[in-house]
Parts: sequence; C-alpha cells; structure tokens
Amino acid sequence: MVNKRIWEACASMLKIGCIGFGGGNALIPVIQKTVVEEEKLLTQEAYEEDILIASITPGALPVELAGGLGKRLAGRKGMLLAAGCMALPGAFATVLLISLLNGISDVFYADVAFITVGVMAYIARLLMQYVNAAVRPISESGGKSRLLQCIMTAGVFVLTCGNNFYKLLKLERTPFFGLSAIHIFIMVFFVLFFTKGQAGRVKSTVSALLCILYILCTGKNALFQNPAVLPVVEGCMLCLGFYGCITGVRGAGNTTAFSKRELIKDLVMVVAGILAACMVSAVICREGFALVGRSFLSSILSFGGGDAFLTVADGMFVQSGMIGEHEFYSQLVPIVNILPGSILCKTLSGIGYLTGLNATGNILVGYVAAMAGFICSVAVSCGVFAVMGEFYFAFRDFGVFPLIRMWIRPVVSGFMLTVILSLMQQCVKYGTSLGCGYGLLCVLAVVYCINIFMEKKNLRMGIRMLVSVLCACVFGWVIVNL
Repeated sequence: MVNKRIWEACASMLKIGCIGFGGGNALIPVIQKTVVEEEKLLTQEAYEEDILIASITPGALPVELAGGLGKRLAGRKGMLLAAGCMALPGAFATVLLISLLNGISDVFYADVAFITVGVMAYIARLLMQYVNAAVRPISESGGKSRLLQCIMTAGVFVLTCGNNFYKLLKLERTPFFGLSAIHIFIMVFFVLFFTKGQAGRVKSTVSALLCILYILCTGKNALFQNPAVLPVVEGCMLCLGFYGCITGVRGAGNTTAFSKRELIKDLVMVVAGILAACMVSAVICREGFALVGRSFLSSILSFGGGDAFLTVADGMFVQSGMIGEHEFYSQLVPIVNILPGSILCKTLSGIGYLTGLNATGNILVGYVAAMAGFICSVAVSCGVFAVMGEFYFAFRDFGVFPLIRMWIRPVVSGFMLTVILSLMQQCVKYGTSLGCGYGLLCVLAVVYCINIFMEKKNLRMGIRMLVSVLCACVFGWVIVNL
C-alpha cells in the first residue's frame, strides 16, 4: 500500500507542475519551498542530495526531483507517481494546445503572456531567495568561505548567461561564453575530485589552467578551433579526476554496501516503462516503435537542460524525417516554451502526438502516441536518477562528496541568476510580440516588488501566486493598451 504522505506529495507535484515556468533549475526553489519548508515532507539535507544526483544525470530535472521525493516516501511506486504528477500538467497542456492550434486566437496568446509574467515574477522572487540563502554566511564558515561562494556563484552566472544577455539587449552576436550546465558540472567535479578540497599550489595551478583551456574550447566563440585540443583537455581532466577519485577511495573509511539487487530493480523499472510505451504505441505500428526508441535515446542524451534537449530532439526526430521542420519549430517549440513543466516531457509528448497524427490522420491515435512519449520520458528520467542514486548513496561518505554537497548550492545559485535573466528575456520577447517592447519587463519588476511585500506579510504560496497572476494581467493589459 502507498502511504498517505505520498498522496500529499503527488498533490504538491501536480500543483507545481501547473506553475512550473522557467525550466528545470527555476523549479528547484519552488519544490524546496513546498516540500521542505511548508509541508515538511523532506529534510533540507535530503533535498540537496537529490539536487546533486539530478544535476549530474540526464533527463528532466524537476521530474527527477519529484521522483526522488516519491522514492523516499514510498519506494519506486511513489517515485513513478510523484514524477508522473510533476510532468503531467505541462505534457497534457502541450498536446491539447497542439490539437487545438488552428482555433486559437491572438487574444488567447496575449492572456497567456500576462499570466506567464505573473508566474515568472513569483518564481524570480523564489530564485533570489535561494541565491541569498546559498551565499549567506553560516556559523561554521568564515568570511573567506563566503567570498569563495560568491565568486563561484558569479563565475557560473558569467559563463552561462551570455545567450540570454545578448537576446535581452537584442544583439545579433554570438556570446563569448555560453557554457551549458553539464560543462559547468564537468569542471566542478574535476576540481573537487582532483584536489579533494586541498588547495595546494601545484593542484590549484593545474586545475585552473585546465579549466581555463576547457572554457576557451567549449565557449560559443571557442578560441581553440582545432578539433584536437578539446579531446586532449578533456582526457587530462578525466585522468586526473579519476586519479583523485581512486586515491580518495583508498583513503576513505567504510562505505555503505552497494546493492546490486536494488540496481537491477531500477533497471527493470526503466525496461518496464519502455515496454509499456511500446505497448501503447503499437497502435501506430512501425512508427510507434521508432518513436519509443528515439524517445529513449534522446532522453538518455538530454544533458544540459531543456534548451539543449530541443537540439537533440531536432536531430532525432526532425532530421530523421519523423516529423516536419515546420511542425517542430512553428507549432511545437513555441507552445513548449510558453507552458509550464519539463521541456523534455512536453516535447516528447508533443512529438508523439504529431507522429501518431501524421501516420494515421487520426487525432485519437495522436493522443495515444503522445501518451507513449510521455511514459518514456518519465520512465527514463526516473530510471537514470535511481541508478545514479544507488551509486551516490553507496559512496557518499567519501571525502569528496561532503565537498560536493557544500558547493552544489553556490553552483546552482549561478544557474538561478541565469534563469532570472532568461525570465527577463522572455518578458521582452512577449512584450515585443504584443507591441509594447520592454513593457512587460516593467510589469515583471512591479509584480516582483509586490511579491516582496506579500512575503513580509507571510502570505501562503497559493495566495501569492494568485495575486501575482492577477496583478500581471491588470498591469500588462494597461501597458499594452497605453
């Protein structure tokens, strides 16, 4: 039997799935506010462990965090339930809007834009709260530790914000830096595994040089265009990181026994999800099995966040001819970007619908195929998260893992600042489409200040969200008409 607490968690995940604008990283503080601070379903330490595991695994990050909560409360059944509840609202709305696309008026899009700005303002406030908490000095750390945390947060922001910064200013240029989350985590893990937190002169110098070379090789304007340079740098980082990991393992004490049985159960869960998706998609025959296979591969390769996944999806589904380029970029991508929820789950659900519709011309078949894409995205996200979790919990007492847990918050905080910039850029984009330019950015700022006021009055999350949406609709309508 599934216990009562998992149903509370599922209800919370459904609610968050309905308001989850801004991408995976944007939902980290939203989930924390709900399940850690308000409902006390999870401890802060356990939640930060789940953030760490989700950040270094492919798949949909908010779905993985929801799955981690569900697994802690009710095992694998709870994992699938909570993850499904997180992914369902966005996926369902995506498929519904695609099927009704021809009947949607411009007025509807304007209303969605106003609502979106309200939600963005609320989420932006939660993001800033998370950043403030991450760099806030604590009793056991002095000024030096706080300074390093601030430098880490600022550095991650500078390396990842370039694309959104240029779009915000409407500059048609390629940013000098434009690293993805996976690039940042590669560098962070390399430094921590290699140095083990011991900042000696030699190790610090080697780490700094290799990270600088890696940044110059992977940035948008990569200075080292020679294709041989990057593999050499990555090889050096891999070897030194592996060496540090091995020496750390040898010097560590007793570890938790690694359970092969639990690992097999996690893999069985993935296989069962894939088989379920295949059974559902069998209604469209050959195209259905190809859909499941490509959905599985694209989910496994989905490192670097939602925007990176769209590139993977393009290669898997558009370039292969499964769906048309116009369908993908003119119908699916705009809807995915304006709706809440995981980009991976929304995209695979939408691709499933378009594949089923194109193969048979039947809308109902499209809905069934969308279900197959949805099942595949949730099963793979939960599966890889669970497998990585087994390895983490077996070796988390190694000296490097406490360091990772300590530094994960400043790193994630840098991503939060980039997400805030992305929210601002999206407001400008919506404003331009409505003919008011940067007007909606002003609405965002006003509603953000209103959220600060409501926060001081200790109003609950639901009330603050509702007020934010209503204020955004009113102020947005006024600015557009002025």
